[in-house]
Amino acid sequence: MLGLVAFPFLATLLTAPLLGLRLQNHWGYQALQFVGLFFAWRLRDRLDLAKATWLVLALAVHGAFMALALQSASSAPLLASAGRQDARYPAQQLADAVRRDWQDDTSCPLAIVVGPQFEAGLVSVYNGGTAAVLEDGDFAKSPWISRAELERSGAVYLAAEFADLPSRRVTRVGSLDVSVAFTAPTQVYWAIVPPLECESPVSSPK
Repeated sequence: MLGLVAFPFLATLLTAPLLGLRLQNHWGYQALQFVGLFFAWRLRDRLDLAKATWLVLALAVHGAFMALALQSASSAPLLASAGRQDARYPAQQLADAVRRDWQDDTSCPLAIVVGPQFEAGLVSVYNGGTAAVLEDGDFAKSPWISRAELERSGAVYLAAEFADLPSRRVTRVGSLDVSVAFTAPTQVYWAIVPPLECESPVSSPK
């Protein structure tokens, strides 16, 4: 019970504030997938069953919980009705706009996306997931990317404010209104910095 239920639950609770993550984005299979086993274990004093039957009971309860989780995860209307920002965020539209600007300025593949974790991650994922993300431009947060690789490969820089975009080697800037996902007018800005030479995308850890 400690290994399967308590540890993932407590690790999720502690990791979010320590790393500055949004806790609501990290509940899921990694934290709660074995909670069903805990309920089966708690039933042992309430039901008079042979020991061999407990394995069947545990698997049945666990299977029921996983089935409910899968059904909820695959239901887009439920996700949208929950009012989550990521359900309404124009992720594909942002990724497509950034890709068009990148391809207009270079024939090299997009290897690095620099910016906030959420927006930069979406641009990478919705463009095939091959581009590494340099979170907030901080090499300590993305140690698999070096300054030399960034200089050589170029990047797309994303920011919530136009003033936060770089100016050196920038060939194009763009923006997208993402207010549909927020209660106030919100823009995402990006700047294209083409590579000095073409190479394979930087590989990031899985």
